[in-house]
Amino acid sequence: MRTLPIIKTDQLTLSDIPLPTTSLPEIWLFALTFDLHERQSAQPLPTLDDDPARLSLIDLRHVLYHQQRKWNHRHEPPDPATERRLREIVQWIRVRVMERDGIGAAEAAALPRPMQSAALKPRVVPPPDAPLEALAAFAYTFNFYAEFDPVPDWPIAEERGYAGVRAAIPRVSLPELRYALYTEQRRRSRPGAQSGPESEQLMRELVAEMGRRVAGR
Repeated sequence: MRTLPIIKTDQLTLSDIPLPTTSLPEIWLFALTFDLHERQSAQPLPTLDDDPARLSLIDLRHVLYHQQRKWNHRHEPPDPATERRLREIVQWIRVRVMERDGIGAAEAAALPRPMQSAALKPRVVPPPDAPLEALAAFAYTFNFYAEFDPVPDWPIAEERGYAGVRAAIPRVSLPELRYALYTEQRRRSRPGAQSGPESEQLMRELVAEMGRRVAGR
């Protein structure tokens, strides 16, 4: 069964973090991308009662993760006051990443906005021969937390190789195609990552198939 990918905190980007106004299920899915082993501090564990302005990025993610596990175990949604606090934590996570990466408010506002696969229009999907920067920007419009479906065989190049993903293109869904593009772009953006011609070819083939699917529905 496909599980949520772990996103290391030093690789977390602003595009990975949902808006604080998004649905609670999406916030819970984001919470589960935290690697619990990242917090190795001897200090007491952070709690929801702590001032988020004083918490580190890792501690903020730890609080969100702990709250997800807590309320999932109870099989009930959090009370309104707790939910407001959780949304505040998400906003502080965004602020911490913006501070770390030197992103201003105007630059954050200009980032690609999430788009549901069912709502994609042909004009939104870039042509396969578009500059790689355009393909990368489109990759980040995939709202992973809203469209996550734990199917057994999501196509990921790191697991199946480029040939394996290309072979799967004709038979996977549009969200799965977008997920393959999203994960490949995330891999390419890591420091020191290799981005050879096979990677570029895969991205262009994925976008070409997406364009055909969207135009044909």
